[in-house]
Amino acid sequence: MSGTYSDVKGAEDCKPCEKGTASEGTGATSCDKCVPGSYSNTTGQSKCELCKPGSSTNGESGSESCSLCSLGYNAKTPGTGNCTACLAGYFADDYGSVECIPCSAGTFTDTNATISCSNCTAGSYSEQGAAICNLCGPGNFSSSPGAGSCSMCPVGTSTNGIVRGATSCSPCDPGTITSSPGGLVCTPCYPGSSTNNETGASECSPCSPGSFSEAEGAAMCEVCGRGTFADGKGQTSCTSCPSNKTYTTYKLGATSPSDCIGPRLLAVNRSDMVVMEYYDEAHINNTIGEIAYLVAQSGDWRVAQLSGEKTVLSNRNHLEIRRGVFGVSPVMTDLFCYVDQEEHGKYFRGYQTEDKDGRKCLTHCRNEEGVKEGPSCMVKVNGTEQMSPCGVPKCLWNVQCYTQDGVGYRGNQTSGTQNDIPYSCQKWSSDFPHPHTYHPSPSNAAKYGIGQHNKCRNPDPRNSSKPWCYTTSIFVRYVYCDEIPYCENTKLPVFYF
Repeated sequence: MSGTYSDVKGAEDCKPCEKGTASEGTGATSCDKCVPGSYSNTTGQSKCELCKPGSSTNGESGSESCSLCSLGYNAKTPGTGNCTACLAGYFADDYGSVECIPCSAGTFTDTNATISCSNCTAGSYSEQGAAICNLCGPGNFSSSPGAGSCSMCPVGTSTNGIVRGATSCSPCDPGTITSSPGGLVCTPCYPGSSTNNETGASECSPCSPGSFSEAEGAAMCEVCGRGTFADGKGQTSCTSCPSNKTYTTYKLGATSPSDCIGPRLLAVNRSDMVVMEYYDEAHINNTIGEIAYLVAQSGDWRVAQLSGEKTVLSNRNHLEIRRGVFGVSPVMTDLFCYVDQEEHGKYFRGYQTEDKDGRKCLTHCRNEEGVKEGPSCMVKVNGTEQMSPCGVPKCLWNVQCYTQDGVGYRGNQTSGTQNDIPYSCQKWSSDFPHPHTYHPSPSNAAKYGIGQHNKCRNPDPRNSSKPWCYTTSIFVRYVYCDEIPYCENTKLPVFYF
C-alpha cells in the first residue's frame, strides 16, 4: 500500500517509508525523497507536505522539516526550496518572512538581504522602496535626515548656488531677492530700486522720489544730495540744479525742479521770446540788438555796461537794454544765503516762499531778532501758526572772500598792508587816530556792515574796489585788506549748510 515499500522479494510485510520520504503507489521497492520545498516528519507517508510560506528546506531534498527563512530573506509561496534574499530597497527584520518590506520614504538600503533600512542624509530624499537616496534638486532642500521629499526654498531665500544636495535655504541679502519659490540664487535688484535694507526680500521697491540707486543690487536707495533732485520713482541718478555754484536745495532728498533755489535771469527778444537764461555771472553780447530786455526771474541782478554804468535789476522786474556788451551777476549775499556773522542773518532779505520742510510761508523769511536758527517764516501746522526755519544756507562768499567791489564783504579780516608792511585796523566807531564819516549807524550797518568793530569793509565803493580800513598808525590813514581773496579766484563754494 502507499507509504510503504519492500526491497526484498517474497517478503511477507512491507516496510513504512522513512521520514523525509514518501511513496504514493503500491508495490514500491523504495520510497522517494521529498523534493526541496517539501518534507515528511513521520514514517509511512504517501506524499510529502509543502513548506509553508516563510519557510524552506534550504535547497535540500529528503527533509523531515522546513526551516523558517532567515532575517533578510523571504518565501512568498508554499513549497519554496530556498528562501529568497530581499532585494536592495527592501528588508526583512523577522524570521519566517513571507514578504520583504519596502523601505519607507526617506530611508534606503543599497544591498540585498538586509534586515533594516538607513535614513537618507540631510540634503537628500527617497521614495518608498528606494535602493539609493536622491540629492535635492536646484532650489530645493531637506534639513533633516530621513526626508521623503525635498522642500522648495520659500520666496526671499535661495540655496546660494548649491545645485544639488542643499540642506537649508538662506535669506537673500539686502539688495537681492527671489520672487518665487525654489530659488537657486538671489537676484540683485535692478538700478533704481532696493530692498530698503530688508533681508529675505521677495521684491524690489522702486526708489521713492528724492532718492536713487545707480547700480544693481542696492540695499538702500541713496538720498539726493543738496543741489540735486529726483522727481519720480525708480530714478537711477539725481538731476542737478541749473548751477552747482549758485543753486542748491534747502533739504536733502529734493523731489522737484522747483526745490532748486537760486538766481535766474532771462534775456527776452522783441517777440517776448526767451533767447537765453543765466544762473551765474556772465557777459551778454547784444551788439546786434537781439535782446530787448532782461527779466530778473529770481533774485536781484547787477547789470553793468562796458561804459561803467551799473544798475541793480530787482527780483521780478525787467530792464530794457540797448545794443552793446553787458556784464550780469546775481546778488547772492543776504538773498540766497545769509551772513551768520551778522547776528545770524539779521539783514537777510531773500524771496523764499517755503520753509525747510516745503510748507508755504505766511511771512517773509527773515531774522530781524537775530536768533541762532537763522531766517525763519510763519507757517501753519495742524491749524496753528508757528515760526519755522527756512533752511537758508550760510554765506561763504563775502565772508571768506569778497565779490564785486567788496561792499558786501562781512568777514573777520582786521588788518591790511601797504608796501608789504602790515597795519591793524582802526575801529569804525573811533575817530582816532583818523577822523572819518563812516561811523556805525543802522544804514551803514545794513548796507556796508559797519559796526562796533575794526573789520575790513568798503563803505566807499565810488573810490575803492575792495575792502579796506583806517589804520591805528598815525602815519598811514588807510590800507587795503589784500589778504582777502577775490571769490571768483577761489574754489570756495558760495554757501554752506
